Amino acid sequence: MTRSLASGRKVLRVARGLVNELYLDDLRAQVHRTLAAKASRGRHVAGRSYGYTSEQDGNDRRLVIVPEQAAIVREIFDRYGAGESCQRIAADLNTRGIQGPRGGTWSVSALYGSPDKGAGILNNELYIGRVVWNRSQWIKHPETGKRERMIRPRSEWLVAEQPELRIVDDSAWQRVRGRFGDKHGERRTRGDTRGPFSADCSDAAVAVAA
Repeated sequence: MTRSLASGRKVLRVARGLVNELYLDDLRAQVHRTLAAKASRGRHVAGRSYGYTSEQDGNDRRLVIVPEQAAIVREIFDRYGAGESCQRIAADLNTRGIQGPRGGTWSVSALYGSPDKGAGILNNELYIGRVVWNRSQWIKHPETGKRERMIRPRSEWLVAEQPELRIVDDSAWQRVRGRFGDKHGERRTRGDTRGPFSADCSDAAVAVAA
């Protein structure tokens, strides 16, 4: 009788756990649908990027350009497009006492970030007035149980053109893209398989001191 009761309690715990997990999955799906609808209208649904602040707009929030920060963004694009390294640009910004995106010092990762994730000043399409959402998703690893960030197929991305949010012109954007392409080509030619970081921005985890 005791064993039967213990088994019943175990089954009940498993059942409750399954119900809770299904509820959370459904809740995540509902939240995702709501955010997707807002993103498709070009509304602000993600964290703020450097150069912008957000303001309440009815039931939503909208991004607004911060002029002082926008000037720094344009400077970064112009300097990198002209041939300066991420390290040199970050060090100069720190020397001048200009706060980084998180309120601290500038680092190489703040400038370069990750091309796949659209992260980093030089990879952020928002600066050319393009809002991209649903680029990635978090998936639980079947063995470790840890959540891992995976890039979605480009066909699943939600893209909305918002020209009023543009900070960088097309020529500056393309100069940076061209420089990234040249650096990546050099690495492939040399047989370097470390990944798609440019030679000037490869050490993405290093903070540059003033």
